[in-house]
Amino acid sequence: MKDKNTIRIICAAAASVSVFLVTCFLGLLLVKTSLGNTAYAVKMPMLLPLCITAAILTGNIFTFENEPSDDYDENESEEVLTEQTKPESYIPPQLDESIYPELFMQQKKETETVSFERPDIKQIIKDQGSEIEKELSSIMNEDEPEEDPLSEFTTNEDKENSLYMDLPDELPEDYVAYEYEDEDEDESVDFEGDSYSLRIPKVIIRIAAALLGAVVAVLLPINCSTVYSPDSITVRRPFSERQYPLTNAEYYTIGVTLTGDVSMKLYFEDEREFEMIIPATTFKSQNFKNNYSSGYAYAAFCNRLLERSNIEKRFEDISSLAPSPALSPKDMAYIAEITESDINNN
Repeated sequence: MKDKNTIRIICAAAASVSVFLVTCFLGLLLVKTSLGNTAYAVKMPMLLPLCITAAILTGNIFTFENEPSDDYDENESEEVLTEQTKPESYIPPQLDESIYPELFMQQKKETETVSFERPDIKQIIKDQGSEIEKELSSIMNEDEPEEDPLSEFTTNEDKENSLYMDLPDELPEDYVAYEYEDEDEDESVDFEGDSYSLRIPKVIIRIAAALLGAVVAVLLPINCSTVYSPDSITVRRPFSERQYPLTNAEYYTIGVTLTGDVSMKLYFEDEREFEMIIPATTFKSQNFKNNYSSGYAYAAFCNRLLERSNIEKRFEDISSLAPSPALSPKDMAYIAEITESDINNN
């Protein structure tokens, strides 16, 4: 049993890792083939959760339990348990006859008075012979009309009020017998008994769930993503797609995140807002990598584009701005350009 469990665990882990890597690779390949270099960056927040879910469903295939057989008898199992748990020195309890002597004396008398009487075989044979003679005599007298056994109990009034007194003795000449139509065999057959339902094994259900999870993990993330282009932002949904040009924004704000990093948000008429500093975890195309060294460079480019389009720029409290010292001098220069302040003096 231990060896089987070990093999199952190894197979479950290997299958889960394989499905996770394959779904991630196919999801990114779908992004590359469908969007190409027209997109700078793509945010797919559902990619990793869906890939992990597909991996868990795949590993769950190897953790199934054997279904109990239909021939399982609870009474037999209880008997086995009682025999195994019964101690060797087990003595069944006995009733004390001295407590209720009248009861036990009456039972003893009843058992003593019971006697067995043998049947009289000769008398049985005579009775059977007389019955056979009566049957033979009745067969010989078949031509004689039989009397109604209930004639003694019927009166003249009952005969007059009988339901059959109006029936004619002979049928009319134009009488046509009613012909019954034969019903279809399918309609006449009525199956009575236990109803049988198709039972699908749990393994097949889990395999189907794993396949469905893998397909969803590949196709759904690209259809629930945010795509950043050089001059617009596109929001993709499973049954819709909407594009937001950068120059159509109402205003944009410069602020500080909880971690102390700079924040640049773009706001549109339908109360949509987008963070323009793309994090490092976002999937970036080769065109984006060739044109921009980091997300701060892309934010600085958008800042210049919005200023040329006379889009309103609003500043929030940036006194708590504390960018990471690990940033390159170029990124620090881009942050200073966006915030219009000297970071080194802050």
